[in-house]
Amino acid sequence: MTQEPIKTRAQRSNADWGAIETLYKTTAISVRQIAKDHGVSGPAIAKRAARDKWVRTAVCGAQQIPVATEEVQTGFNREVGSQDACKAEPAGNQVQTGKRGRKSSYTPELGTHICLEIAGGKSLRKVCSMEGMPDMSTVLRWLADDEKEFFHKQYARACEARGVSLAEEAMEIVDQPVKTPLELAHNKAKADQRKWYASKLSPKRFGDKLAVGGADDLPPVQVQERELTEAERAVRVLNALKSTPDLIASLVSGVQG
Repeated sequence: MTQEPIKTRAQRSNADWGAIETLYKTTAISVRQIAKDHGVSGPAIAKRAARDKWVRTAVCGAQQIPVATEEVQTGFNREVGSQDACKAEPAGNQVQTGKRGRKSSYTPELGTHICLEIAGGKSLRKVCSMEGMPDMSTVLRWLADDEKEFFHKQYARACEARGVSLAEEAMEIVDQPVKTPLELAHNKAKADQRKWYASKLSPKRFGDKLAVGGADDLPPVQVQERELTEAERAVRVLNALKSTPDLIASLVSGVQG
């Protein structure tokens, strides 16, 4: 392998720095190759780039390598890449880096996916923190939209199913062996919290009692009033007098007096 001749300062000063700058900013050619083609050193290009604040916009997949002493002094890191191995993509095909955007448009498939995760025991906040899921505020906006009635019903059924999942989880916690009273108290608190929340999500299964008027899916209880007969009134008065002997004694003494 032949060694390249070392360029003198005079030769480097005659370099076409305008062309070097253009190649540096607009192509994926490595700094090393640009330096070789224009008869200058890589550190010289690094110094010029740091001084004039050149920015590389077409470098794709460049590899960072340790820099020479001159480059460290200028605070500039050069990128080395291959023009053949890394070609600039058209503007419409460039891959965006960073965090993927969240979905914000409702689809029946996305709504079903969210409800299945909730039915499995996850909270809405946890589901919305998963990759590819919309923000929690977006889902709440869907629930407030009267036009998404099917999603409303799906979500209600999913919450009820989540109550079953939480109740089963509470039973598993209770069945776990414990070694200390502190662990027993901790497990009891966890199980009680899940049972309480299950009673709110699925009151027909795990609630302490039905609300006055019956279940939500049944017609309300009808209460009819009717007038008492004379015999029923007499029986009620007699029962009241038997329960209050002092009242009877006062009435008798009043009659005798």
